Formats: sequence, C-alpha cells, structure tokens
Amino acid sequence: MISSIIKKITTATLISLFFLYSGINNNNIHAQMPSASGDLLFEESECRNNPGTGEVFCEISLDTSVEIMTSTVAPVEFYEGQGIWFQGCRNPEVDYINYDSAYIDNSYVAEAGSLGLWGQKVTNFYNLDPKAKVTYILFRGNLNQEPGRQYIGCKYQFFTVDSPLVQPGGPFHNAQWEADKETQRLYEEAEKIRREADRARAEEELLRAKQESEIELQRQEEERKRLEKEKEQIGIQNLFEQVGQGPVANIFGDTFSWQPPNHSEMPLGPFINLTEIPSDPSELATDCVANYISQETGMSYEQAYMDFAFTLGVRSLEEPDFYYDAVTNCMQLNFSKLLSGIWENVAAYQN
Repeated sequence: MISSIIKKITTATLISLFFLYSGINNNNIHAQMPSASGDLLFEESECRNNPGTGEVFCEISLDTSVEIMTSTVAPVEFYEGQGIWFQGCRNPEVDYINYDSAYIDNSYVAEAGSLGLWGQKVTNFYNLDPKAKVTYILFRGNLNQEPGRQYIGCKYQFFTVDSPLVQPGGPFHNAQWEADKETQRLYEEAEKIRREADRARAEEELLRAKQESEIELQRQEEERKRLEKEKEQIGIQNLFEQVGQGPVANIFGDTFSWQPPNHSEMPLGPFINLTEIPSDPSELATDCVANYISQETGMSYEQAYMDFAFTLGVRSLEEPDFYYDAVTNCMQLNFSKLLSGIWENVAAYQN
C-alpha cells in the first residue's frame, strides 16, 4: 500500500512537470489549473459510448483526499451546454453511493496530441488521431484525510457534441448556452475588430509622426546649409572689410594696392558736382567723405568711397543719416550753401 502511494505521488510530480512544459492549447482551458499546493495524479477512464443517443458513460478510480487533484481524459468531445454529470462514487466497503467524497473541479476540450500523460500521449492508449478532440476532466478529492488512504470507484457521464439529444429541438439542447456562446463569439469578434482598428490607428499615427520627423530633419538640414552658406559669405565679406582702412587695401602684399577711379569719370547729376567747385579739390573731398563714413560705421574705405564719395553727384544726402553729416563736414558746407544736396547759386560761389 505504501509503495503504491509513493509510486502515485512520484508519478504525480513527473506529470505536473510534464504538463508545465507540454504544448497544451490554453485557448481551450476555461479555468485555472489546480493549485500547486497539492499533488496532481492521472487516472485512465474506462468509457463506453451509446451511438444512438450520444451518451458517454465513464468510470475512474479517485483518491478522495483534499490534497489530491486527479486528472483524466475521455476519448470524445463533450457537449459543454450540459457539462459533465458526476454520478458519485461507490466505496466497496459500504453499500451506498457517496456524492461528497469528490467533485468535478474543471473540464475542457483539447486536442488529443496536445495532452501528455503518464509519460505518453493520450493517443498512445486511446489510439486516436492527434487532432481529435477529447474531453479533459479534473476531479478534486473532498475528504479531509491524508493522500492514499482511500481510493474509490467514481462515475461520470456526458453528451457528445453530435448527440441527437442536444441538437436544436432535442430534450437536452441548451438554447441559453448556445445564445451565450454566440454572444461571446460576437463579443470576441467585436473586440478583435476594435483591436485591429486601434492597431491601424496606431500605425497611421506612427507613420504620420515618422513623416513629420523626416520633414523636420529635412528642414533642419536646409537651415544648416543656409547658415553655412551665410557664414561663408560673411567670412568673405569680413576678409575684405578687415584688410586696409584707408585708400590702400594691400590684400596681395606690396605688389598691388587699390586705387580710386579717375575723377573725370565721376557721375554728374542733379546733386553736388565737384567739377564745378574749383576751391574744393575733388580728391580731398571724396577721400574725406570715404574716411568719415568708414570711421563712423565700420564700413571698409573702398566700399564707402565707391558707394558714397564717388557718387556725390547722383546720390541724395537724405539717406542714410550719416551721409549728410559726412558731406557737410568734409566740404565745410551749411544749409545756406546746400539745398537738398543742390548748390543754391554756383555762379555766386565761383565769384
């Protein structure tokens, strides 16, 4: 007796590990596996089927201790609308059926090839197609006693899914269960559609964020190129501004110096005409204007000369502000001599 108990408990431990790492399809399991606090045993069921009614009657030997969970397999798929009908247990020592010594804890449908028991597949002792659906049942002992103290024969029965008694119109057809099952299917389908829609929206958002990121990177790259080009242009400008602050810009050494254009080429216009002012040599006046502007604004002498001093005859003194001061200071002019940049009376000045 003791060796039998040790054998069953050892086997239970191995079976528990085998279940843990075997490929049971969890989608078919409707409840949790038994608690790890007790032992899990496997017992083969002896079943007979009534093909006319689709009823299946099975017998199994159970350990009635509350510390033991016994698992078994019936070689056909049961009708879940009626579940498993527990028919109680009979102790050979007493002459009555005991319904309280054990109870069905859980049951579900699985593929025969996915259940490994006693170190072998269900198909090995039932000779089934591995894809065939079988009924997996968990019994829980209900007596507060040590394991191995009492083994009794128990019975259970159920209808197969193709039983004529459970088809629509049959006496055991469960219309409410069918409706609930359909509702559950519709709910799961709706949930699947919702998840797919959420995923599609997330993918769209991800794509939009990626596109915005690419556009931002492109904008930053264009801005970087623009700044580099602008920096390059400023560098070239600074090169010419920093070389020479007078009439000689010796950027190529002593072999080359900047020379102002000939004053005979100065543009003549409606404003100051240096060729008509013999008392004011034009070279001194233009040089003074260029130097004044260069010192006041930081502009290079060459630029000040060409943009302002050389163009006295064709440029108004109103803009920019520093131009009027430069011309009047260098030429010792006052408003009585100068009206909007035009000589008031050239002949009187010459006389």
